[in-house]
Amino acid sequence: GMQTRLQNWQLLEYSWLQKVGQKAPEVNLREQLALLSSACQPDWMVVEVTSTLARVLGIEDKSDISSEIAFSDLGLDSLAGIEFVDTLQRQWGMKLPSSVVYDYPTVSKLVDFMMLQIASSPNQAPMQQVDPVQNDQTAAIEIASDADTLLSGLLSELRRWE
Repeated sequence: GMQTRLQNWQLLEYSWLQKVGQKAPEVNLREQLALLSSACQPDWMVVEVTSTLARVLGIEDKSDISSEIAFSDLGLDSLAGIEFVDTLQRQWGMKLPSSVVYDYPTVSKLVDFMMLQIASSPNQAPMQQVDPVQNDQTAAIEIASDADTLLSGLLSELRRWE
């Protein structure tokens, strides 16, 4: 069900961030999103937006936050709301009006809105037109070479212990 799917995502997300997150504290989630199939994207966004919300609210257990609960019921006041929107803008590389938390007052509504924004404005980061296929491949190759570096690093560590 959804719970196990979410838990799997969180495990995946955790191991992924362990690998990739060491380089950049602010991960560009928009780029990661582009690597996922469109069927997975909404679920993954819900997980990511929920963890950001949890961090802003200081909630330890993300599973306490349902994507259908109103932000105000979770204790998001106007200050926390500003921080939340600010963090989302950085993480997703997109402009969001600070009123989004009132206009789209649950995680699932906000994610729907963000998906529309992303669909209507292809990646804002590079200004020059990039062939999307090539872009994906480059990203995939970078990730693969990261994984290689990681593996060879681990292997040399292991050999030292032998």
